[in-house]
Amino acid sequence: MKLPDVYLFNPTCEMAIANGTVSWQPNRLLQQMETDLGNLPQFFAAETDVVLVKRLPGKAFTDTLAAAGFSIPEFRLVAEALASHEFGKRPLNRLLPWGWSPATHRLLGPLKKQCSATFRASPVFSWQPSFKKLTSRETAAEWLQEIVVAANNHCFLSSGQLPKSCASVQEIEQLGQRWGKLMVKAPWSSSGRGLQPVTHFPVHPSVAQRISGLLREQQLVIAEPLLNKVADLGLIFQISPEKNAFTGFSHFLTNEKGQYAGNYLNGHLPGGSAELSIFLEEMKEKLPPLLLQIIDRKQVARQFTGPLGIDTLIFRDQNGKLKINPCLEINWRFTMGAVAQQLEKRVSPGLPAIFRTYHQPGNHFATFVREQQEKFPPVIRDGKLVSGFLPLTEPHPEAQFGAYLLAGFH
Repeated sequence: MKLPDVYLFNPTCEMAIANGTVSWQPNRLLQQMETDLGNLPQFFAAETDVVLVKRLPGKAFTDTLAAAGFSIPEFRLVAEALASHEFGKRPLNRLLPWGWSPATHRLLGPLKKQCSATFRASPVFSWQPSFKKLTSRETAAEWLQEIVVAANNHCFLSSGQLPKSCASVQEIEQLGQRWGKLMVKAPWSSSGRGLQPVTHFPVHPSVAQRISGLLREQQLVIAEPLLNKVADLGLIFQISPEKNAFTGFSHFLTNEKGQYAGNYLNGHLPGGSAELSIFLEEMKEKLPPLLLQIIDRKQVARQFTGPLGIDTLIFRDQNGKLKINPCLEINWRFTMGAVAQQLEKRVSPGLPAIFRTYHQPGNHFATFVREQQEKFPPVIRDGKLVSGFLPLTEPHPEAQFGAYLLAGFH
């Protein structure tokens, strides 16, 4: 019988890595997000697995998901599971947090002694200081440079557009003279946070202050030209000592601040032109082997095992030609794109559908769910969503954040 894997939703793992202490805690709003979206790892889990949460989902909610064909794992409260004598004796397979950090290793440490020999031998079993550098955006910038030079592909961004590490606002000012508009990024941040567009020079005092804050926290920032974005494309990989594998694409969307907002399912891209479709097909053919090549060459599996996501950015250059940044971000963790990949299995094939996250300050997720289900009542047939609105996280009265599927509507 397969031993259970243990999942935990901690999407603030990059911020915890930047901080570096084992006692780091996210702020109150981010803790709320981790509570409200805590069941999301269930879409990777089997019924025999365990998902640790800060609030147990109710039976009515899990019954709705079961009717839609989703597996319902065992849910345990984090604090209770870690303190439980019974749970502390149960043999386990792997610990699978959303992402690793010193704080996550400290939190899940009591369960490590129960894990399988294979997991105990893996590089993620204990915190390696080298993992901090690996997860920095500096690493993504280094990989990008290698890819651009090695591939010599006219569809990729030019060598003059490669990101630069900066240790002062003055260096950013100098790059502004070359690139015009910039995007400044913290080396460690998650889901599009830690981003600061710079569109006016000299840099506005309030913007300079925010960048100085990032520099105080993380010593440097990454600056890159602000490109004329057309679409986002993610690639999902599974890293293991036996074989690194490409597992699929993620058509995701971001809000005006560059933060993750959702995923299109079943290859559905509303408003896409024929030109974009042709370009995407070409890139979908070329990118997976190219990125697997660098993953293999870097011997990534010696430092990391588990899910890995690489985000790319499709943009138009100054001549209106479609180009791509083939390694914009590397996510050394689970991603919402990987969740979307699992959700596709429960949506009718070929059906236009979207997976979205929800947060509207002052408005509760439960109110939004009621409104949407009245407009788009869910229709489930043979364990698959045929049309309508399906909440994927519980519309608990206190939930400010949420996630949902909307299928069959353009």
